[in-house]
Amino acid sequence: MRPSLLVMLLLCGASPTLADETEARGLAVGVLHAEPTLAMQMAAAADAALTVVAEEEKEEEIGTVTVGPAEPGEPVDLLRALCQLAELGTVVWVCGACGGEAVALRAAAARAGLLQLSVDRASLETGSDALGLYPPADVLAQVAAALMNDKSWQRVVLLHETVPPSALLALTDAATPIAVTVRRLPPPLNDALLRNLLLVLKRSGVENFAVWCGRECILRVLDAAQRVGLLSTRQSYLLLDLDIHTLQLGNYSYGGTNITGIRLFDPSSESVQGAMEAWRKAYLARTKGAEEDATQAVEDIVAAPPTALLLTYDAVRLAAMAWRALGSPSLPSEPLSCTSGRGSVYTQTLLNYMRTMEISGTTGPLQFEEGGQRAQPALEVVELDRGGRFVAVARWMRAVGGAGAAGEHTLLWTRAPVLTQTDSGDSMTNRSFNILIALKDPYIMHRESAARLSGNERFEGFCVELIELLADALHFNYTFILHDNSVYGSYNNKTGWNGMMRRLLDDELLARLRTYFGDEVPCTTTIYNWFVEFKHGRVNLGDGYRDGRSSKAVNNKNIDVVRRMIQTDRHVTCYELRCTRLGQPEEDVVSLRGTHPSDISSQNIHFAITDLTITAERERAVDFTTPFMNLGISILFTQPTEPTPAFFAFLLPFSPGVWGFLGLAYLGTTLLLYVVGRLCPEEWQNPYPCIEEPTALENQFTLQNAFWFTLGSVLLQGSEIAPVAYGTRSVASMWWLFALVITSSYTANLATLLAKKTTADRIHDVKELANNEEGISYGATFGGSTYDFFQKSQDPLYQKMYEHMQNEVMPANNTAGIDKVLDGDYAFLMESTTIEYLTQRNCEVKQVGGQLDSKGYGIAMKKNSTYRQELNLVLLNLQENGILREMKHKWWNERHGGGACKEDTEVESEKLSLRNFKGLFFVLLVGSILGVVLSFVDLTLHARRSALAHGVTWGSQLWAEIRFVFQFERGEKPLQLAPSPTPEPSPQMSPPHSQTRSHTANGEGPDARRRSTRHTLRTLTPTLNEANSTSH
Repeated sequence: MRPSLLVMLLLCGASPTLADETEARGLAVGVLHAEPTLAMQMAAAADAALTVVAEEEKEEEIGTVTVGPAEPGEPVDLLRALCQLAELGTVVWVCGACGGEAVALRAAAARAGLLQLSVDRASLETGSDALGLYPPADVLAQVAAALMNDKSWQRVVLLHETVPPSALLALTDAATPIAVTVRRLPPPLNDALLRNLLLVLKRSGVENFAVWCGRECILRVLDAAQRVGLLSTRQSYLLLDLDIHTLQLGNYSYGGTNITGIRLFDPSSESVQGAMEAWRKAYLARTKGAEEDATQAVEDIVAAPPTALLLTYDAVRLAAMAWRALGSPSLPSEPLSCTSGRGSVYTQTLLNYMRTMEISGTTGPLQFEEGGQRAQPALEVVELDRGGRFVAVARWMRAVGGAGAAGEHTLLWTRAPVLTQTDSGDSMTNRSFNILIALKDPYIMHRESAARLSGNERFEGFCVELIELLADALHFNYTFILHDNSVYGSYNNKTGWNGMMRRLLDDELLARLRTYFGDEVPCTTTIYNWFVEFKHGRVNLGDGYRDGRSSKAVNNKNIDVVRRMIQTDRHVTCYELRCTRLGQPEEDVVSLRGTHPSDISSQNIHFAITDLTITAERERAVDFTTPFMNLGISILFTQPTEPTPAFFAFLLPFSPGVWGFLGLAYLGTTLLLYVVGRLCPEEWQNPYPCIEEPTALENQFTLQNAFWFTLGSVLLQGSEIAPVAYGTRSVASMWWLFALVITSSYTANLATLLAKKTTADRIHDVKELANNEEGISYGATFGGSTYDFFQKSQDPLYQKMYEHMQNEVMPANNTAGIDKVLDGDYAFLMESTTIEYLTQRNCEVKQVGGQLDSKGYGIAMKKNSTYRQELNLVLLNLQENGILREMKHKWWNERHGGGACKEDTEVESEKLSLRNFKGLFFVLLVGSILGVVLSFVDLTLHARRSALAHGVTWGSQLWAEIRFVFQFERGEKPLQLAPSPTPEPSPQMSPPHSQTRSHTANGEGPDARRRSTRHTLRTLTPTLNEANSTSH
C-alpha cells in the first residue's frame, strides 16, 4: 500500500538502531537517530503526538512512525538508512549531530523531495525545504548579550565548541561595550588542555564565563573549573544549552557561584507534563514493558524531559495538524528514491502551509519565518539555587524579524538580576565554612584547660564568641584555621599581598607539608615519585632540585630541599608550586605517579577574623562586614612619676589670687571693725566696774584687738573679745561666715591634695610627642595598619613622625613595642582597643591623648561574597541590642586578669580661684556695709540723747562724737564730749591712765594688769592721805 504522504522528521542524536519495517498508513513519519536509545525515545514522542492529534480529530489512527535502520559508527550507514526509509515510504531528516555527513544527508533528502523538520542546533540553509524548531544560534546570541548587559558584566570569556561564526559575531556586537574574549574548547578527551586553558584565564583575572556547548561539554567545563578554583563566589557562569534543566549540578552549587542558564519550557507546566504522560505510554508500548530497572530512567525523563523530545512532539503534531487541514492528501504511487531526484509537490504544499500556521506547543508558540527558522521563541532564564535546583528568574521574547537587530528584544525579569552576588536569607544554613584566625589577646586566644582540646574548642576570645553568635543566628557550621604568624596582610607591587590577606584571596586549596618521607622507600623509587599531594594532582620534584638518580634520589638532602621550599612560604598555592617553584608542566603535575604521599592539610578559606583593620587598600581586594568594633590610633606610654612635694604645698588649695584677696579681706575687715567699734557707743565700756561714775570710757576694739579678733576667727581659735553693738556684731557675723566657708574649703581641698598622688605627665598628646625634647622616641609595628597610616598621611605633623620612624628600628609586633615602652623613654603608637586591654592588666602603662583617626575591625571575605549582607544584618542587630558592648566589657575588664588596674574615678582637685568665692566676698562686703550703717545709726541716737541731757544741740554733739571717733590716738572716751574744746581734767579726778586698762579691755596679760594696778594705787595715794588728814 502506498503512503498518502511522506514526512521527513529532523532528529538530533548520534548512533542508529534497526526498527521494524512497517507499512505506513496515513501520515508516515520516519525517525533516524545515531543513538539507539534516543531514536526510540524520539519515536515514542512522535507516536504520542500522532495519538494526541487523532484523539482531537476523533479518529482511530492518523499515521505511523518508523525508526530507520542503521548501524552505529559509520556515516555511510546513516545515508543508506535514510534511503531505505525513503524506499519504504517514510522520509527522515538527520540533524547536524551526524558530523561531516550532515550536508550529504540534507542533499539526499532534498533530492527525494522530503519535508525536513529540524529539532537540533544545526543551522538551516537558506531556501531549504525544512522547518527549524530549535531556536537559531543568533537568537541565543541575542539573549546571551541581553543577560550580560543586565548583569552589568564588564568582561567575559566565551567558551564554545562549534558555534557558527555568525552567532559569535552577533554576540560580540550585541554585547558592546562588554569586552568579549572567545576561546574554543579543546577536544573532549583532553582534560589537561582544558585545565591549562582555565588556569590561563584565571591568571588573567576573568570572573565571568559564557559556555556554549552541549550537556556533556558543560559538565566537563564545570568539573575542570572546580578543580582549578574557578567555582567560587567571585565567578559567574552563563550556560547556553537548552537542556540545562536536565543536568544534575548540585555539586557545583555549594561554592556560591552564580550559574545562569536558558531553556525553552518549564518542565513543571501542565502542557509539558501532559505531553510527557502521553510519551510515557507510547514509550512503554514501543519497548513492550522494557526491563524493570529502566523504570526509574523513564521517570527521570518525564521529570526533566530533554528538549529534543518535546521539539519532536511539537514538530510531528504540527505536521499532523497541517496534513489534516489539507484534507489528508494522497501521494503518487511511485516510491521515492534518493537517486531518482523526483521531489513531491505535496511536500512543498505541506511545507508552505506549515510556515503559515501558528499554534501553541509545549515549547512555546510555533511560528516560522520565510527561511523556515522559528520566529519569536520564548526563552526562560533560570538560575541555580543552593539546593541544586534551577529557578526561573526571567523570560526573553524576540519580535518577528528581529534576528540580529539590536534592541528588538525584551528581557522581563521576575526578580532583580544578580549584579553583585546576593543570596536568600538561608543561603548560609547548614553550610560549613573555614574561618582563618590569628592569635591576638583578647580576640583569639588558646583556651586554658587541663584536658586535651581539639578543633574549635581550642580557642576562645571576643572573635570566637562573635562567630558563635553569628553561627547560631545564621545556622552554619565553621572550622577555625589558625594562621601561623601575626602578619595580617599588606600589598607589595612586586609580590602582591602577604599574610592573612594572601590566604583569603587565593582560590586554590592551600597546603602545608606536615610530615616527610621516611628512610625506607622502594629501591626503584626516583625523585619523580617523591611528591606533595594536593586535592587535584600531585607536584613532582624536577631534575633541577634533586641530587642523584634512581635509588639514591630519595635522600635527606633532597628532602631538606623540598622542606625548605615549602617552609620559606608556609602556605603556598598549587599553582605556585607547579610553575614558580618547581617549573613542572601541567602533564607532570596531574600524573598520579608513586604511592608514597606525604601528609597534607588542605583548607579553602571563606572568612578571616581577628583584629583585622578595614582599610581602603584591603577593601579594594576583599569585602568586609560592617565594623564590629570601632577604634583609632592612640599613644601607649608609661605611667607618670610622682614629683617632689613643693616647699609651700600648704598653699596649694587656693590660687595666688585667692590668697591675695584673703589678705585684703582680712586687713579691710580688721580696719573696718576698728572704726565701727569706735563708732558704736555700746562698745565704749567702763574699764573699772568698781567706779560707778567714771569720767572716761575705753573701747575693747583697739587696733591690736581688732587684728587678733579677725585672725582668731579665721584660725578657729576664738578670742575673749565679744562685740556688743549692733554694728560690730553685724561686721563680726559676716566675717565669721566668711571665715567658716574659707576655712572649710581650705581644709577639704588641702586634704584631697595631700591624699592624692600628684603626677607629672611628660607628654599629653601627639603634638607634644612629635616635638618633645626630652629624648622620648616613638614608633609603630612595622608593616601594620598604624605604620601605613603615618606612611600615607598628608598631614605635616604625621609626615614628620614618619620620617622619624624611618630612622628608627620599628618593633616587629605589639609585644616588642610594649617591651620598649616599659624600658622607658619610648611611646608606642597602636590601636586604642589594644591599649584599653593592656591598661586593664599592666598598671605601668597608660593611654596618652585621644585618637588620631577612626577605623574599625571587620570580618574579611572574598570580593563579591554572597554572605556579606546576611552577616551585616546580624552584626547590626548585635550592636543595637548592646551585646557587642557587653562582650567587650567581659573580655576587656573581667576575663584573664582584667580589672587589675582600676581607673582613678576621683575628680582631680584644683586650686580654688576667686570665682569660687565671689559670692562669699560679696556677703562679707554687704555685711560690713550694714555694720557701718548700724554703727552710724547707733552713734546718731547716742548723740541725740547726750545733747538733750546736757542741753546742747544735736548737731554739735554728733559732730563731737564723730570727731572723737577718728582721733585714733585717744584710747579713752569722756562720759560727756563737749561740743567745744574743754580743759583736761585734773590728775586727781581723772580716771587711770589709758594705758592702765583691765585685762578684759586690752587683753595684754597678767604683767600689764599688775602695772595698771600699781599705777592706780600711786595715783589714788595723795587723795587718800589728804582725806585722812582732814579727818584727823
